[in-house]
Amino acid sequence: MLPKTLLYRVLVIISALTLFCMTASGQQMSFSSLTTADGLSHITVNDIYIDEYGMVWIATEDGLNRYNGYSIDTFYSERNNSSSLPNSRVRRITGDGKGHIWLLCQQSVVELDLYSMKFKTLLSSGAVNDIFYHKENDCLYAGINRKVRSWDPVSR
Repeated sequence: MLPKTLLYRVLVIISALTLFCMTASGQQMSFSSLTTADGLSHITVNDIYIDEYGMVWIATEDGLNRYNGYSIDTFYSERNNSSSLPNSRVRRITGDGKGHIWLLCQQSVVELDLYSMKFKTLLSSGAVNDIFYHKENDCLYAGINRKVRSWDPVSR
């Protein structure tokens, strides 16, 4: 058990920090939301990424959504179209800030070229757990079962 004087000091410090944070912010935050009524393809959002053009990319259980601040465009898997998403269940999004976005779909790792707006499957395996882009190394990493696989710009 803490001595009463130490407990009192801790409570005073916490109260002072709380008061400081409340007065320092001085701004009221407001939130808006996007729903399926606004055009979002699914109610379950798995990940969000903002690209270098300010577009908001939203990974959902049924499609990839691109929000420009006014409207939503949705990308789905299309049969017999190798330039579309291979699977509409998008789990993760990351990007390099140089025109490439990578997606972890249900069973694959996919690259989206923002210039051509074409999707390219990099890896088709149901064992991918996560993806991460490291800017300093300019490398995409994917966690696959008990190992990590990487792609560098030369291999694109």
